[in-house]
Amino acid sequence: MICVNYVEDPDYFLIILRGDFDLQGITALLPELLERALRSRSCRVLVDAYKLSAPREEADRFRLGEKIAEAVRGRFKVAVLSRFEHINKFMEDTAVNRGATIFVTNDKDEALEWLLGGHVPSELRYRR
Repeated sequence: MICVNYVEDPDYFLIILRGDFDLQGITALLPELLERALRSRSCRVLVDAYKLSAPREEADRFRLGEKIAEAVRGRFKVAVLSRFEHINKFMEDTAVNRGATIFVTNDKDEALEWLLGGHVPSELRYRR
């Protein structure tokens, strides 16, 4: 089971995930996650997945990358925090190759620098 918490920050929307990775569970949660992020009126989303277990199969990373790209492409800039040993960039590469603006790291400072700094495409700017 995956547990979710949300925190609205003035600069980004934080989604905290914890529990056992389940592709179907995360896929089922995506509409709610996106709706909450849209309501926050921020185009920047930080996903804290430190307490989420890693996918067991590489195919799940690929499918998750496809689903994330489909959901966030042109709408959000997403930084994902995960444990170092869980990161292999396959999900990130899959999503980026399908048009998502996403970055996966184990370092919160690096995630926030990428998320809050640099260029934000005009279609992703704050919708206030």
